Amino acid sequence: MSSTDWMRAVCVVVLCVGAQASAAIVQLDLGSPPATLTDTYESGKQNYLAVLQGDGNGALKLNNNAVPKDASGCQSVTHVKECFKLPTLADGSTLRGTYTQGGTTVAVALRAMPVAVPVTSAPAVGTADGKCGEGATTNPRLQQAYLNAIARTDLSVEDQQRLAKACPRHVYEGDTAILFYDAEGKSLFAPLPQVDEDDSVQFVFFSEAGDLKEARVTKCTAAQAFRISGSLADLAGSTLVVTSAGGKEDLYQVAQRCSADDGIEVKVKAGSAENMVSTQTLPLYRLSLGLGLVYDNTRVTDYRLADVKGESVPVIIEDTHAVGLNAVAMLSLNVFKNDLTRSPWDFWAKGECGKALGLLLLNPTLGVSLSHPLDHLYFGNTLAVYPGLGLTFGWHVYRAPHLAEGYQVGDRFEGGTEVPVDMRWAPLRAGNFYLGANVDTAVLAKILAGLKR
Repeated sequence: MSSTDWMRAVCVVVLCVGAQASAAIVQLDLGSPPATLTDTYESGKQNYLAVLQGDGNGALKLNNNAVPKDASGCQSVTHVKECFKLPTLADGSTLRGTYTQGGTTVAVALRAMPVAVPVTSAPAVGTADGKCGEGATTNPRLQQAYLNAIARTDLSVEDQQRLAKACPRHVYEGDTAILFYDAEGKSLFAPLPQVDEDDSVQFVFFSEAGDLKEARVTKCTAAQAFRISGSLADLAGSTLVVTSAGGKEDLYQVAQRCSADDGIEVKVKAGSAENMVSTQTLPLYRLSLGLGLVYDNTRVTDYRLADVKGESVPVIIEDTHAVGLNAVAMLSLNVFKNDLTRSPWDFWAKGECGKALGLLLLNPTLGVSLSHPLDHLYFGNTLAVYPGLGLTFGWHVYRAPHLAEGYQVGDRFEGGTEVPVDMRWAPLRAGNFYLGANVDTAVLAKILAGLKR
């Protein structure tokens, strides 16, 4: 095998805990250095790195110190080419070094995370809701697959540690989801979380029979970069990333930012059977079209003609009044992409306060009057208190009429029925504010459709 071919090979490694052979299988792509291996282990125990696939004898160095070979910790792991004895890793430490094989050197980093792995022979898979109550037991192999899946994510060390203490369950944290299925593509736990177009979704297939052969994402199109609610805009999408790894007992696939137009489909093969898992993703909207009904406090001046008792020629008078209620077409930029299903309070209840506040508060809005769109402009912000429904507020700038042709208020006018005026943009004043409600056009369409039934 040439060095180029070897660089493209995939080296599967196992990090063993103590003399236990319970292995966390991950994928290390030596063709994309620097390669990073992230895994979980039980703190304070000796660890081993077993090279399962590769050509020739490899040499591992961490922190510029050669690591001794020692097969004792990997005796029950099959197809081991090389097994290295690693130093006992401290909580949260990172070991950096190189792995050299066949004349090629690749950077390696091992990130340690202390995790207490429950060991039990109980056959139960855990409770349906994924919670561990008093006396609850879980399948140790499934628990290990659960820990492996957590370690593969980009979640913070604190979040990984918190999740690792729970029984195996579906995980939905921020924009990361981990979904667990059996070899037939049936969900191992309930309920399945609802994922959206911004999520990285890891599909984990688990089979104690060890008959898993392949798991592959077959459908996942890139999500639209700027999806506009209430429209069929087809704009450029984001980058799609699909990766895979395999083993006999558990396989996984990762699909990122999959469009709600097509959803996600993953094919799994176990033995001679082939099954399909389909997952729908929620569309996320960056721009929202809405219809606002606002109270406009701006005081505007109009000019008109009025008859004078005893006179045959009308005079010009001015009429100053508040705009009052006004219908406004509004376009909101959602700094945090949102959907029309989950409210900010749903994320608040999950402890994602930053996202909740962002969805609620950060929605700059621009609007135009439906009656005079070229003369009245509204700009401000919308509080998205509920999906598709918000409280909008801000300021109103407008073009105000000014008497033209030298006329003044009180002058007689014989030139017709319309007073000559010039339209000019009025200066912004503190009192020119508006306040009202804004309804997304997609929600409004559903309301109108319901009224027609």
